[in-house]
Amino acid sequence: MYQEWNKEQFEDFIEEYGFSVVEMKFVYGGLAPIGVMIARRSF
Repeated sequence: MYQEWNKEQFEDFIEEYGFSVVEMKFVYGGLAPIGVMIARRSF
């Protein structure tokens, strides 16, 4: 499966599954951007 998202779309996807995004950063360079996300399970 392959899916291409922008930042807002990915945050929406994560939140649909019960998580809230604490922090998200992207590092550009090399072959492809790399993203790091910290999310917390919402209760």
